[in-house]
Amino acid sequence: MAKPVYERETKRLSPNDVQSAISYSQSAKIVGRIAEWRDLKTVGLTLRITPRQAVWYVRRRDITLRLGFASEIDLKTARYIAEQTRLGATQADRRYGIHLDLEGAHPSFFGIQEA
Repeated sequence: MAKPVYERETKRLSPNDVQSAISYSQSAKIVGRIAEWRDLKTVGLTLRITPRQAVWYVRRRDITLRLGFASEIDLKTARYIAEQTRLGATQADRRYGIHLDLEGAHPSFFGIQEA
């Protein structure tokens, strides 16, 4: 099997971009590809698009966190989680010299109510 072709783009994401990513993930155009769209507004927030799914990630130097599907988490919420993750990790680094590992953290950890 051939390695997928990676597409990387950095832009200020909009709700329309998120919908485009979801549509792109369902189209034949994404077959054999992986796309990553980084948000210019929120440091570390990335939308990864693969066949059949678009998934939010927060990328930091020391860890990558998978937030969830773009079809279930809107842009505003993804930005909020990414910012809270950044702030929490920065405070933990400063106060205690530790790195926060939030892998698999439930959205309620960030004060988000599930629908």
